[in-house]
Amino acid sequence: FLLTLLLSVKQHLLTRTLVGSFQNLSDTYARTKRFKDQLIQNEKLASLGESVAHVANQIKQAMAVIRERSQRITARPDSESRIQSMAGKIAQYAHRTDALVENMLRFAQETPLQLAPLEIRPLLESTLQLGRAAKNANVRIAITQEGDIPRVLGDSSQLLHVFLQIISNAVDALQETGGGSLDVLIASDGAQVSIVFMDSGPGIREPEHVFEPFYTTKPVGKGTGLGLSTCYGVIQKHGGEITCRNRLEGGAAFTVLLPVDRPIQKIAMETASAVLEGAR
Repeated sequence: FLLTLLLSVKQHLLTRTLVGSFQNLSDTYARTKRFKDQLIQNEKLASLGESVAHVANQIKQAMAVIRERSQRITARPDSESRIQSMAGKIAQYAHRTDALVENMLRFAQETPLQLAPLEIRPLLESTLQLGRAAKNANVRIAITQEGDIPRVLGDSSQLLHVFLQIISNAVDALQETGGGSLDVLIASDGAQVSIVFMDSGPGIREPEHVFEPFYTTKPVGKGTGLGLSTCYGVIQKHGGEITCRNRLEGGAAFTVLLPVDRPIQKIAMETASAVLEGAR
């Protein structure tokens, strides 16, 4: 009986060890896969940025010539109304193309970060005031904060652009269904600050592709497919992470992870160490 009991205990311990090893292996595989995906995405952005910048400059020069000649035609009093109308449409499409090129150049531009300690909630509130989301009566937006949130070390203007892009996409999705809600949750585990944007819209058809350059689900002429790719690059430069998924209850969720400001983290660790020393 004792021998059987000892064997059972040994078997139980071995099983627990195997389960723990399997869990560690699974976590390692998930981290490796995520790191691989990030490397692939970074390589795509780097190689594409050079090509985009070159092509965009060529297109801008061509659009400038087209706009100038269209304006000359429309300014001539002896031109037929049909010709003037066509020239006006050509100038309008040239302006639209120029706006697209500006987005391409913004995507390709390597803007250096101007880092400073930031509080996330005031930045999100400023984003809502600047964007069109607050003006939409059919969209309800709420910001929730879990506990005290440490500051992050970031570039306020670039993070503002990221938040504007995510919120704008959520509002567009909610308008497709006649309105809904967007909940923004801010939390921290002490090492990172997480900002989760959860909408009640229709969700995203292929969430695994939303950060790829030129991928868009919007109608032709409305989306360029560069907004979220730019956001991905900005968050990567901050040493953070941005992901997207569909919610089980419906809608999409974007999660932005940003490392906390290191001096604050160091002070917190020193305080905790001093408390432990005092307890001893």
